[in-house]
Amino acid sequence: MDGREVFPEQKLYFMLNKPGEVLCTCQDTHGRRTFLDFFPGITERLYPVGRLDQDSEGLLIVTNDGALALRLTHPRHEVAKIYHVRLNYPLPETARRRMLSGIESEGETLHAEEVIPVPARPSEYRITLREGRKRQVRRMVRELKLRVLSLQRISVGSLTLGTLPVGKVRALSRAEIETLFREAGEG
Repeated sequence: MDGREVFPEQKLYFMLNKPGEVLCTCQDTHGRRTFLDFFPGITERLYPVGRLDQDSEGLLIVTNDGALALRLTHPRHEVAKIYHVRLNYPLPETARRRMLSGIESEGETLHAEEVIPVPARPSEYRITLREGRKRQVRRMVRELKLRVLSLQRISVGSLTLGTLPVGKVRALSRAEIETLFREAGEG
């Protein structure tokens, strides 16, 4: 093009175990840490697949593949995201049922697909979402007059955080990438 040789963009796929206090944005005008701080030396444009708010931790897929990012985040593809959540008090059964049936917040109806207590930890739950609305878990919990003490995304589809330490990155395997495409409705 214009006398220069061009090459197709190499698609990159990573998993970051995002620490708290890190933003899921490419730039911050206030100089705070962003997810890109964990990818020094990579010159391709990368972006997060979905977001984890500044106070949340856990699995963040990072890629330059817009097609996969869209399919994993768009609600119509219903890719499950599982979160480990610790609350300030145990969730009453009536509140758990409300999360499953739907809670009104900021003009939206939010619901969880599953809310499963963590054995032997009375204020901890595994919450599965398929919608991925902004701050969805925190908003539902706030409507129940409770507070989230910690929130960690532990899986997207069948991709799990596993033992990846906080603040570390690893490339996704070809098999993991193919599985994500399949789960997101493109194979």
